[in-house]
Amino acid sequence: MSASDISGYTELFFQTADEHIAKIEEELKEVLSSSNSQEEIEDIYRRVHSLKGSSSVMGYHVISDMCTTIGDLIHPSEGVLTISSANIG
Repeated sequence: MSASDISGYTELFFQTADEHIAKIEEELKEVLSSSNSQEEIEDIYRRVHSLKGSSSVMGYHVISDMCTTIGDLIHPSEGVLTISSANIG
């Protein structure tokens, strides 16, 4: 994709990224303050993965790399995703 092709998607990317980040932050607070709901954790993982892909396509490699790191911290463990303050603290 050329720079001119991407420029039309920049506003949409940031709008969508803001929504993902706000929801990730909200869900992380809930998960860390209570029990790890498998559904909430999987939703966080999907949002991070989506943000990683879209930021990579847009050429925002710092964001993509950060999402990769977060995704590595929220990883499947024997088929179950877990998040703890030790992972992200």
